[in-house]
Amino acid sequence: MERLGHLGDERPRDIAVLKLEGYTNEEIAENLSVTVRTIERKLKRIRLAWGENN
Repeated sequence: MERLGHLGDERPRDIAVLKLEGYTNEEIAENLSVTVRTIERKLKRIRLAWGENN
């Protein structure tokens, strides 16, 4: 969870926390009133920020 501070905006942190808590992309999208594709793009950016390839 320490890495979450480096994400900047509140929305990427919200997405990362929900993902770490085990929510699916669909559940996160519904919770945040966005599309699944938006969640997928945000998660990709989070992974890139953390230096992960997958």
